[in-house]
Amino acid sequence: MTGIALDGVSKSFGGVAAVSELSLTIPPAHMTGLIGPNGAGKTTVLNLITGIVPPTAGQIAVGEQDITAAAPETVARAGIARTFQNIRLLREASVLENVMVGFHRHEETSLAANLLGLPSAWRERARFKERARTMLDRFGMSRFATARADSLSYGHQRRVEMMRAVATEPSFILLDEPVAGMNQIEAEEIGAILKTLVSDGIGILLIEHNVSFVMDLCSTIYVMNTGRLIAAGNAATIQRDAAVIEAYLGAA
Repeated sequence: MTGIALDGVSKSFGGVAAVSELSLTIPPAHMTGLIGPNGAGKTTVLNLITGIVPPTAGQIAVGEQDITAAAPETVARAGIARTFQNIRLLREASVLENVMVGFHRHEETSLAANLLGLPSAWRERARFKERARTMLDRFGMSRFATARADSLSYGHQRRVEMMRAVATEPSFILLDEPVAGMNQIEAEEIGAILKTLVSDGIGILLIEHNVSFVMDLCSTIYVMNTGRLIAAGNAATIQRDAAVIEAYLGAA
């Protein structure tokens, strides 16, 4: 798989351009950053890739598969998962149950088997539960397995959302503000986990206002402002770019 590629992608809402002629690549087994000031169009890019909104122009592909304006379920089957800036969990369900939801994309037993509680359904659920427990251990969340999702801190809820995304076994994960609300130690722990996901071969697109977090982790960083790409390169290149300093870094 050659990655996710956006070629000349634009999106307008009511005549207002949210994204303009954007071209970028998200390679597998790498961490790619997308930064910029509020209103730059970053979350719209994630919505375009995942089929939540269709582009006004341009093409989006994952590998050889054209996913331009594809439905979200088609994008998910193509191996793309995401998290949201506003956390979307089953708030009254346990942490373990929330993570298990991700594994159900790979469910093999029939609806009838699940409704009737047949042994095949119970065995599959037991497998999902064991894999979910392994995921909790990887993210340092085992002690919260039976806790209700809405009882957790904001930072821990973000971990649950990331675990659920990883549980879908994607080739790519798009993360929207994954360390928002976390302190420095928590952010470093998440950074270490993300590195292990990349070593597993997963490509990550990281949107994050914690610029140092992005600079430390990402091999390539794209910078947007008012819907347009204004710079691309490694951390050193981005930090020296005059347009980036004027539009974003200089205001920090």
